[in-house]
Formats: sequence, structure tokens, C-alpha cells
Amino acid sequence: TAGFITGKAKEIGEFARQVNDLAPALGMTTDQLQEWEYVFARNGLALEDVSDAFATLADRTEDALAGTSSMIEDFKMVGITTDQLRGKNPAQLFELFSDGVSKTTDKNRALTAIVRTLGDDLGRKLAPALMLGKEGLQQMRKEAQDLGIVMDADNIEEVAAQMVEVQIASMQLRGLWSDITVIAGKMFTKMIDGFKLLHSLSPVAMLSSLKDGMVDIWEGKSFSEASRTVSDNFVGGID
Repeated sequence: TAGFITGKAKEIGEFARQVNDLAPALGMTTDQLQEWEYVFARNGLALEDVSDAFATLADRTEDALAGTSSMIEDFKMVGITTDQLRGKNPAQLFELFSDGVSKTTDKNRALTAIVRTLGDDLGRKLAPALMLGKEGLQQMRKEAQDLGIVMDADNIEEVAAQMVEVQIASMQLRGLWSDITVIAGKMFTKMIDGFKLLHSLSPVAMLSSLKDGMVDIWEGKSFSEASRTVSDNFVGGID
């Protein structure tokens, strides 16, 4: 149906805009971000969780590089030193962390490091993926490409730009409708005032005013002059 198609178009547009905005912030291409979205989706997580996980890991890395002992110890639990953390973007840090987790023989120790680094909820959901190591994650990302899930970068940018135009147009329409609402309100108020005016006049006064207008027309005056006579008599009838 038209409603279903419209809804899907809006959904894809919002996704494209989100990917287009988020990818540069995470230091990756839109293709790479969609691949990571697939990895996370396989573990019951959404695109927003990709951003949360990568940002959290980058934040913990900065703490470790700044000398925070607890963060340094958390990374050491999976065999990662501060020197290994230097100069890496969020995706590279995630792969490094995953390799450390996968190579840690004590899985309870590895799970503790995951939860301490990424938080309890996010960490437990990502644990199965992290246990695969860097190569396992790369294989899952390749699956996203093979399944045709990844939208072309040019399409992402074009759809994202169109969504911005739609939003701007919506804002313009909002301003137009506000003007229309004000005008309609004023017209309605004048109509109410007119009804009140008619209601306040007695039948005799109304007939008298109309008669005077007819006399003006009979005497050759214009319709606007006759209307003014009727209007003036109405007001005089109220006074």
C-alpha cells in the first residue's frame, strides 16, 4: 500500500542520514559502519549500540593512556598494553580488544574485562562476538557485504541529503500553516462579531436599514454606497 511504501521510504531515509552523520564521527566509511551494524545486529543490538560501544571503548582507552590504573589493569586482563592502544581509531580498538579477549584462555577473566570496559548490559551482549577475535569479526563484516545489506555510499549520501531537504520543507510548511491558522482565526472572529451584530438588532431596525439601502439604489447610487448606508444604520441601531 501507499502508506507502507511511504513508511519504508521514511525509515530508509532516517537510517541513511544517521549513517551518513555517524560514520565520520567514528572515523570510518558508511560501508564500514553498516558492516559493524550487521555484526551488532547478530547479537541483538542496534546501530546506536555501535556508537555507544565504540565511544565507550575509546573513552576507556583515553583513560588508560592518561594513566588511570584501573583502566590499565582492565586492558591487561586480556593482554593489552597501553602502547598497543596508541594511535588507533575506534574500530581498530574494538578489533584489538576482541583479539585480546579471544586469546585469553581464562574466559571468566575475559568476560570480566568485557563487562568492566563496556558495561554490564552491552558487554554481555557483545561477548559472543568479541570471543571471535579480529578475524571472526572481519568474517561477519564480509557476510554483510555478501548478503547485500550494505547500501552504496553514494546512495547513502544522496538519500541523507534528500531527508534534510524534506525536513527543511516540513519546517517551511509549519510556518505557512501557522500563518494560515492566524488568518483563519481572525476571519472566524469577524464572523462571530457579525453574527453578534445581527443578533443585537431588532427586526424593525434590520428592515429599516435594508429599506434605506434599497432607496439609495433606486435613486441611482452605487451598490457600495448603498451597502455603506445599511452598515451605518446597523451600527446606529446598536448605539
